[in-house]
Amino acid sequence: MKNRLVVALLFATALLSEAQISSPVFKDKTDSTQYSQVQIAIRELVQQNPNSMENRKKFDSLLTISNTLRAKIIGYKVIYKPNDEFTDYRDVLTGKANPKQVTQLSFSNNSLKKLPKEIFECANLKELELVNARVKKLPKKLGKLTQLKSIYVYNHTPKSRLRLGKNSVTEELLIRGTDAARLPKKYKPFTSLRELDLTSNIGLKQFPNISRNANLKKVNLLNNQLTLTDIAKIKHETLDELNMLNNKITRVPESIANFPSLKKLVFSNNPITEIDPAIGQLKKLDELAFYNCKLKELSKGIEELENLRQIDLYYNQNTEY
Repeated sequence: MKNRLVVALLFATALLSEAQISSPVFKDKTDSTQYSQVQIAIRELVQQNPNSMENRKKFDSLLTISNTLRAKIIGYKVIYKPNDEFTDYRDVLTGKANPKQVTQLSFSNNSLKKLPKEIFECANLKELELVNARVKKLPKKLGKLTQLKSIYVYNHTPKSRLRLGKNSVTEELLIRGTDAARLPKKYKPFTSLRELDLTSNIGLKQFPNISRNANLKKVNLLNNQLTLTDIAKIKHETLDELNMLNNKITRVPESIANFPSLKKLVFSNNPITEIDPAIGQLKKLDELAFYNCKLKELSKGIEELENLRQIDLYYNQNTEY
């Protein structure tokens, strides 16, 4: 009992630490209010005598409520700050920074709907971040910055979906903290894209349409609401790595075979109970993770993964894992 309480207290501490850097987002405001009240009650209980029998019972009850409410979270609103190592775009506008010497640029905390023209004078720009901005489009002109390989977007709040202009230069696109309804509808305009990171967006249920991004090698979709019930039409012949840790996936569908070149596939921390045998068609798969899922048995398809070198099955419902 004592060990269980220690683990529970550590878990509660983690929740409280998480609350300091991010705020959970719920569909229902009532759930949001109740969740805040429960976290306050847990904090107060932790500060009291946690070893008394009465407090143990209260803690267990609060933790049960907290877990129920956490299942209703559709995302987290994180407070992102501009990277200190990046040049502030205002320094370019005022002439404080020489545009030709800027390689990392931060456009932040601005309600402008388009990027200032001065940004396109940064001919040697390699990395661009947009933080707490409302830009409607990553314009075609960014593709003329021939060294701009990486674009990072945090807490973006345009009124409609962020649009992507034609770009054959940028290889990495990261978007986080953005409402799913404001994410790009398609990523095809970024023809050289090799890595797409849509980790921790709000209410993201739909798998991104990456079928036309022929150069794509890595996709990160951690901490979202994906179910994979919509990937039958998504196909990609050369994708190497797909990470979907901490989503709402209950079943690995037959259409997982639509990504035949996968070498690394992560399903950890999903309520998965079933794996379609079609997973056996991923002949190049080297790493496979089902850590903390709800598997009672494995699909026979896994036995057909002839190049599988590493599989993580810890914390599932079969005690043999």
